Amino acid sequence: KKKPEAQKQMQKFEMFPYDENIEYLRTQLEEERSRNEKLRKLIHNARVDQKSFGEKYKEKENILKQSLAMTENALNAEINQMKAELNDYQAHIDTGNRLKKTATANELSEASISVKDGKSKNNPKREMKNKPRANKKRKKSVKK
Repeated sequence: KKKPEAQKQMQKFEMFPYDENIEYLRTQLEEERSRNEKLRKLIHNARVDQKSFGEKYKEKENILKQSLAMTENALNAEINQMKAELNDYQAHIDTGNRLKKTATANELSEASISVKDGKSKNNPKREMKNKPRANKKRKKSVKK
């Protein structure tokens, strides 16, 4: 069984003589060709747009990655600087605490320093350096 639409088309063809049917079909074919060409252009343009969009997207993504990496490096440098400052402050505080445990300025001014008479322990070593050694080997000069 043929569909009602197909029957209508057949009736149109039967109503016209053969030459008119051929002309009608040619015009239909040309219209289809022009629609097909427009569709091809649309598809081509869509693919070009899609490709350019993909390239732009990747470019923007790379720019954002570089920006993020630069920001991360800057923040890491700032963190390292702050850590160094913290270590300096902690060392300063520790030094201050150690000084509190040591003698105060009044205690130091009241303290007396005494020196005992006698030789220091470095003196005998100095004396040994200055004395010639008997068993020291001398270089012999060779005459030719």
